[in-house]
Amino acid sequence: MSFIPGPWEVVCQQSNVLVESPEWIIADVWPLEATSTTFKKTQMANAHLIAAAPDLLAACKAVLWNVEHTDVGKYTVDNNGRTVEQVLREAITKAEGAESRND
Repeated sequence: MSFIPGPWEVVCQQSNVLVESPEWIIADVWPLEATSTTFKKTQMANAHLIAAAPDLLAACKAVLWNVEHTDVGKYTVDNNGRTVEQVLREAITKAEGAESRND
């Protein structure tokens, strides 16, 4: 699966908040209630998270490469007993929409 490469940016248009690449609209992030300040802040936070996705995926891949070449990835990082390497692989797999990661 491939995606439109970054950079993606947040663009406000009236009550709509868009996430765009130079050539495409990636997402149109709608608030639950257009009049609520809280929902507008949530809408903006969601848009910024979506816009950061290409950078976050690249960062995860870079860190995974380093983890694979050191002992850092062997340490448990959460209450479920997952290692740094497992957490990174799961995040990358989710971002890429794949069932498993074999590289």
